[in-house]
Amino acid sequence: MKISEKKDLLAIVKNIKTYASKNTNLASFYENIESLKIKSLQDSSLENDLTFFANCQFVLNVIISILSHPHLTTKGENVILRVDQVHSLSNEMFLRTVRDPQLWKKQHNEYIPEYVHYRLNVDEIKIYENIFLIKLIDLIEMETIQYASFYETMIKTLTHNQQLSENDDSVQRAFENLSHLKQKLQKIKNTSFYKVVSKAKYKFKALHPTNILLKDRAYNVCFKFYKYLITYQNQEDLHKDFNLYYFCLMLQVLKTKKFTLNKEANEVDALTTKKFTIKNKEFKLNFIYDDKLNGWQIKIKPTKIDYQAVHFLRFDMQELDLFNKVDDSLFDSAEIISLWSLMDENYQRLNNSFYSEYELIQSYLESKMKFDKASYRIYSSYCPICKEKNLMSLDDINFKCFNCHSKYIFDNSKQAVWYLKIRRC
Repeated sequence: MKISEKKDLLAIVKNIKTYASKNTNLASFYENIESLKIKSLQDSSLENDLTFFANCQFVLNVIISILSHPHLTTKGENVILRVDQVHSLSNEMFLRTVRDPQLWKKQHNEYIPEYVHYRLNVDEIKIYENIFLIKLIDLIEMETIQYASFYETMIKTLTHNQQLSENDDSVQRAFENLSHLKQKLQKIKNTSFYKVVSKAKYKFKALHPTNILLKDRAYNVCFKFYKYLITYQNQEDLHKDFNLYYFCLMLQVLKTKKFTLNKEANEVDALTTKKFTIKNKEFKLNFIYDDKLNGWQIKIKPTKIDYQAVHFLRFDMQELDLFNKVDDSLFDSAEIISLWSLMDENYQRLNNSFYSEYELIQSYLESKMKFDKASYRIYSSYCPICKEKNLMSLDDINFKCFNCHSKYIFDNSKQAVWYLKIRRC
């Protein structure tokens, strides 16, 4: 997720928790869910991104100015040097030399020192504050990679009658800014400062303010920008908040479909619930949150078919590959919803157009409850999605297409199909 999206998510979750403090159980939380105003994270505009790029440019310029005169610490170490390499000795080093016979040699019937003990002061660049700068540089680079990946998805292509991106397009302006940032980052990473300090073996658990970070103006600019970047201290908190965000949107969609909760919802805490049942005149849905898979198992039972579909849905802000943990044989379908897209188990986008978050969860739920009147005679032989005959009949009414991998089932009257899994070739 982008920085602006994370900051908006924090504000949204704070608003959700305020609402939950007045509607503590799931029943009241759901009953008044329309009154909960949930801002779209996608509305973090291009202007916010351009401001972020400008801030990154400024901070990188500050870092470049630091590199020419970084803070150092002087580290002393005892060494043995030839006499002609030393201009003067401290009293301590003189006494140590006098007491060390191995450093002396005999010359013309007298002993003279050939080597001496010497206290050598070495400037050390691998200090805490400079290691912090390396961490900040790497963090900015990681953010630019995420921004570039996001804007690549925004490039328009000649599909579905879309117009191509134009010269003054927001995507082009973003790529121009990202290109400048990448060049500046590469310039910094090619410096001897970066190459030397980046080899320091130090793991930051938490950043501690030091006198240099607080009082040196250049280092302080970097320190403040780092605190701005670190919106969430760990990914687990981010995932929990993102999951809560989509959970509320999902409840809002269900409310528009006239679903009602079962009586147990009066005894369940709204923000921590991991199991609930909800139904309307046509469907009964059972939601169970799976902690091992980090997602929802959704069991759907229509009134007109003696069959219960089982689906898996995960809300994921990073679009991470966690589907290797899911046994596909346990589910009729497995999908992931990110901030910008709905994807199948193979990470293929299922939404061809750009949908809002509300529209993403709405389209997902509607696809799982979609019925169409259909001829049994035709669609027991041809797939209703791709029209291929490569079907496997699991029983008299349940079919799977080996061409597009869709699944569907006929109702009890064999006059309509229910889509368990819709895929396009």
